[in-house]
Amino acid sequence: MSKAKTALCILGVAAVLFGAVIPLSSTTAKNAIERGEISVGIGIAKYIGIDSVTNTPGTNVDFSDSIYSKNMVNGESIENFGTTTFKIICNFDTNTDVTYHSGYNCKDNGWALSISPTSTQTQGGVSYAAMVAAEHAATILSKSNSFSANDSNWAIKVSPVTKSISGTDVSPTITSGFSSFHIIPATSTEIASGKSWKTIGGVSTYINEFGVSVQYGVGVGSTQAAGTYTGVVNYTLSLKAST
Repeated sequence: MSKAKTALCILGVAAVLFGAVIPLSSTTAKNAIERGEISVGIGIAKYIGIDSVTNTPGTNVDFSDSIYSKNMVNGESIENFGTTTFKIICNFDTNTDVTYHSGYNCKDNGWALSISPTSTQTQGGVSYAAMVAAEHAATILSKSNSFSANDSNWAIKVSPVTKSISGTDVSPTITSGFSSFHIIPATSTEIASGKSWKTIGGVSTYINEFGVSVQYGVGVGSTQAAGTYTGVVNYTLSLKAST
């Protein structure tokens, strides 16, 4: 079968969100801030949260039910298969409950956004994020930071949504290497981070939300078997263990 006729259905990268709203426990007094208003009391249900706010498919790519999808042929690659933008909120400045994230808080420790794949495959003793086929054992592995006509691959590129307060940049920090195309790590790996308070003009200022965009790229090699391939990545938002 010629490669021009070998169609593959790529069901790309369903953004499964974990930890959408994580309230604090109601057993300990905490301080929290939201939309510029300070509240002090017992059991204030403030949270660290993540939400997918936009999902923009690439050219001729469909998006439905949290899935980007497209019929592709061998030798085809799409660097902009789709882009998901997340809104991140982390809004408590103290945490005296050591059973909740070991007492970490959004002000001193900050937050971290991590990614992990649902499926992996080991080759040569190395584990890779895998897109798996519905019909057979063939896979598309995340093994490269680029795309070619010869090798199948999928990868991500992470960007901050630019934000400033009074002329000071308060955008999230992208983990080194992920600002350009990067393999999807086989285990949970931090891709972005930030702190919800920053000193601006000598004043400790609350940053009410952050934005992080993840672009997905997919390439289909010249010898990839026809089939329906699905890759799923999970996003987890947590408090950082250190400053």
